[in-house]
Amino acid sequence: ARRALGLDSAGLSLVPAPRTATDLDVSYPDSPADAVRNASQLWLTDLGDPTALQRDRADHRVWNDASLRWLVDPGRMPEESASGVRIGLSDVERFRVTVDMFAKLDDRYGGGHARQALVQYLSTDADRMLNGRYDDAAGRALFAAVSEATLLAAWMAYDSAPASALAQGYFVQALALAQA
Repeated sequence: ARRALGLDSAGLSLVPAPRTATDLDVSYPDSPADAVRNASQLWLTDLGDPTALQRDRADHRVWNDASLRWLVDPGRMPEESASGVRIGLSDVERFRVTVDMFAKLDDRYGGGHARQALVQYLSTDADRMLNGRYDDAAGRALFAAVSEATLLAAWMAYDSAPASALAQGYFVQALALAQA
């Protein structure tokens, strides 16, 4: 029943989330699967101890690498997962509407207000959807939606600590998910 609902842990890493920016890979990923894995680890790390990542400083080399890699690496969709819940365009639309609610909260109350709730939503729903099964159209819409949501988390983290490794990690992973 858990597998049918997409709640089983098959294929999910049981490795604990990194605790610091030096343990966390915020670099531009090599593949869409790496982008999903990096974003998932970033969400889990942020939920575990966001202040540790907010204290760590952004690395200027990561900015340089990300912008160059985005320009020269080809965008490609990940291979479809053999397991996980089936994702359609209606699922992506529901995800976008929920993220829009977080954007409205950010506009009204500032980034610090709902960032942890957004990250929790990304860690559960976005992760489940990215590791699901989808056709090309739903996959493109899904990666675009999760990219935009991750960018919102980046701006919310930036509001709290502009030069932090946390904000940088969100910006870089949002760019990678958009390219995928």
